[in-house]
Amino acid sequence: MPEEVDLMFAIGLKPEKAIEYFASKGYAFTWDWHEMLNESHAKAFTVAKAMRLDVLQDIRDTVQKALDEGITLRQFWEELTPKLKAKGWWGKVMGEDGSEIQLGSPRRLRTIYQTNLQTAYMAGTYKALMENVDDRPYWQYIAVMDAATRPSHARLHGKVFRYDDPFWDMFTPPIDWGCRCNIRAYDHEDLMEKNLPVEKSEGNITTEERLVSKKTGVTTTTSVYKDPITGEKAGTGIGWNSNPGAAWQLDVRTYEKALQMPENIRSAFIGEMARAKIHQEMFPSWVDGIIARGKARGFAITAGWMDAEVLDSLHSRGIKPETPVVIINDVKIIHLYRDKKRELGKALGLEEIKKIPSIISDYEAVLWDSLNKDTILYVFSSKDKKGKLVVEINYGLKGEKVNLIKSGGVVLLENLKNDKRYVLIKGKL
Repeated sequence: MPEEVDLMFAIGLKPEKAIEYFASKGYAFTWDWHEMLNESHAKAFTVAKAMRLDVLQDIRDTVQKALDEGITLRQFWEELTPKLKAKGWWGKVMGEDGSEIQLGSPRRLRTIYQTNLQTAYMAGTYKALMENVDDRPYWQYIAVMDAATRPSHARLHGKVFRYDDPFWDMFTPPIDWGCRCNIRAYDHEDLMEKNLPVEKSEGNITTEERLVSKKTGVTTTTSVYKDPITGEKAGTGIGWNSNPGAAWQLDVRTYEKALQMPENIRSAFIGEMARAKIHQEMFPSWVDGIIARGKARGFAITAGWMDAEVLDSLHSRGIKPETPVVIINDVKIIHLYRDKKRELGKALGLEEIKKIPSIISDYEAVLWDSLNKDTILYVFSSKDKKGKLVVEINYGLKGEKVNLIKSGGVVLLENLKNDKRYVLIKGKL
């Protein structure tokens, strides 16, 4: 039986936001954990090698109970173990290739318990922190600082950055498996009273490519922060190079909060979000993982935001996006990469697919499709032609209305100009 750990000490009382976050997750089946890296973990509940829905349902329901009722690890283990054993999801089995595979075990249940509760809690915490940034805009990284704390996490303990510093794009806890770190928010008076310096991460964050599977050769990007004074480095774990609170659902919630701002501030805020680098930095490694895997799992990611001018132009035409958030899922990535038009030179290249967030923030023109009124095109240069991303407005996804990139390709400029269905709403062709 695993050691009983009172995780509530680390994550506090059950936060309703954490419960809502976990309950809103969808299901995803993965054989290898690295098939769901970074932001994908914030969008769908998954347990590696849990390929049966009934097994996944049992695990998910028990994790949900841990969130709702605050049960300990021992209670979690005692309730779930008999169910998994009865369904044969326990111990070691032989894989089709003859290799030995570990299914359920005390160690795995402990990892599932700690990872899902801490990730859920920190996503909820992130929402609460963002809702209070006007009063407490300075965030401090807090590690538990005991014998089990990893040196990399201990090096970040006590560091203070503004909430909008790029540091938090990569280093919002949890930053690795079993991470127990947290964030504490301060106002200016708090900083003065505690004599806490505010650091800036600009120029001090780099990335490293690390191997996640010797079998497949798949690699992923991890983030490294170098202390400008001591030179010590702290890095994220494999698969944790993102902020779980910055998934696309939270982008939607952020916009809902922005609706309460005065018009001029809201427009400026939307502009900043439309240029946010977090999407641009995560996107290429996410695409690489999908291409390496060769098949889609139905995961979605934020590709960017429509800017205020595009929104206003659509509103003037009676088209009202419920959010400026633009997403794309791995199904569409596979479609773009395997597009049948590739032999005709009409498909996007892989490097262009990886730059989709940059295209949305730095396009040449946006066209409105007057025939398909809930569709716009982002137009950009593609060698000697023009590239396009086709976005469906108010696409329904998991109870939210977002804007989905549904296709893309390469076209001749004359074709865009001569097609009367397209109306230029921003930029220049």
